[in-house]
Amino acid sequence: MKDLIEYKWTEYARNIQWFGWILHIIYQIVLGYYVETVYLSEPVFNDKGVRQEPEVNTYVIVALSVLLVYPVFYDGTQMVKSGWSYFQEPWNWLDILHVFLGYGNIYCQFVLKPLGLFTKLTNIAIIFTSLLK
Repeated sequence: MKDLIEYKWTEYARNIQWFGWILHIIYQIVLGYYVETVYLSEPVFNDKGVRQEPEVNTYVIVALSVLLVYPVFYDGTQMVKSGWSYFQEPWNWLDILHVFLGYGNIYCQFVLKPLGLFTKLTNIAIIFTSLLK
């Protein structure tokens, strides 16, 4: 039995897990770049001394949304195969939260603008869940 499990791991599961891990690391790097360029760069103020909204970097946001496609399909497949038992594992809830917060963050960046309070809170939450994963 041990040999069968090891064979399936090396032939199938390991590559899928490595691919997901690499995409997650790339997601972290792109998210970090976005936070650095939008929130940590030198603020620009208008004539009245009010901070101007930074431009949303569409290319980075598109990259973040594309990088979230894999977790959607991977976790969606797990949900379909496992049924309701999928929700018994707390880490699966974290995966779902990560995807929803990721796409919620993208929505907030475009609609509510980067400096909005809800957008900042969503960003903090997505960074926190990304680090937990």
